[in-house]
Amino acid sequence: MVKEAADHAEEDRKHKERAESINHAESVVYDIEKNLREHNDKLPAEGVTKMKKDIEELKTMFSNPNSEGEAIKTKGYQIQADSLKLFEVIYRNQQASSASQQQPNQQDNTNNNNNNSNEPPEASEKEKK
Repeated sequence: MVKEAADHAEEDRKHKERAESINHAESVVYDIEKNLREHNDKLPAEGVTKMKKDIEELKTMFSNPNSEGEAIKTKGYQIQADSLKLFEVIYRNQQASSASQQQPNQQDNTNNNNNNSNEPPEASEKEKK
C-alpha cells in the first residue's frame, strides 16, 4: 500500500495542482465577467472582445482533462493581468472626471474667500448717522 502511494504521489500532486489552478482561474473568470457586465459601456469594445475570447479559451482548458495545471495557472494569471489593464481605463476616466469636477469647486471657493475678507463690512446708512 505504501508503495502504491509512492507510485502515485507525482500523479496526485499534478491532480492537486490542476484542481487548485482551476479554482483560482474560475474565481478570476467570475470576477472579470462580473466587472465586464457592470462596466461594459465604459470599456473599449476591442478590449472587451479580446477579454471574452481569452476567457472562453481558459474555460476550454478547464473542461479538457489533459490540460496541465501549470498551463491553466499561467493563462489565469495572464488574463487577470490583462483585465487589470483593461479596467484601468475606467479608473483613469473616473480620475479625470473627478479632477474636472473639483476645478470648478475650487474656483467657487476662491471666489467665496475673496468675498469673505477680513475687512469689516461697510456700515449701513443707519449706523453711519
